[in-house]
Amino acid sequence: MSEIGRFGVFLPSYIWEGDGPERARGIKHFAQTVEDLGFDSIFITDHLLAAKRFYSASFLEPLSALAVAAGVTSRVRLGTSILIMPLRNPVLLAKELATMQFLSENRMILGAGVGWNDAEYVAVGVQKNERGKRTDEMLDIMIPLLEGATVTYHGRYYSVVDVFVEPKASQRPEIWIGGGSQLADPKSPDLPKFAESVKARVLRTDGWIPRPTSWPRMFSVTRCRPGMPPGKSQWSGWLA
Repeated sequence: MSEIGRFGVFLPSYIWEGDGPERARGIKHFAQTVEDLGFDSIFITDHLLAAKRFYSASFLEPLSALAVAAGVTSRVRLGTSILIMPLRNPVLLAKELATMQFLSENRMILGAGVGWNDAEYVAVGVQKNERGKRTDEMLDIMIPLLEGATVTYHGRYYSVVDVFVEPKASQRPEIWIGGGSQLADPKSPDLPKFAESVKARVLRTDGWIPRPTSWPRMFSVTRCRPGMPPGKSQWSGWLA
């Protein structure tokens, strides 16, 4: 028996100059084919700006592209791997995700990360050294919003008072945290370490999206998420 239903596929959301309607049609057909073949999920990456140092292409905006994929499918789960959190506003992002979750009938997975491209932070007026703390504050705000709560929150970077977002789906999107140790390479924009702050984010959410260079044994689970019995842990992950 095939185990194809255990795996997901990346949507080819990259574009080149000169791409036209045939590219858009191809992406829709790709999503339909993934579902027809029985795969579990479709994931998409996030790059606000073209990073020519590493990629020869630009990329579509991920949530808009996933909305198109949602419209031509009915079963596969739809996720980001990863969405760069500090480039966005937490309330607006919660609204977008709540809408996607409602329209897709509870198929959304928010794969969340902090990003790495200096130029992207500059473009939106964010300091790169704030990326982790901003992401933590965004999760503080977004998780209860997506669970239907009215939120008042005052942090260093974000402040909201009596905010409530709709539509309210029957369940919030799963949240998986991306990160891990990068290969030790002078060309890498990140250090070869698995930050404790990233581990803490994984433990407060639903799953981990590891880098290919971060195997599960690198994650020593010493405590469980709230509400889980001692000695038990539940992880979902996307291994790129």
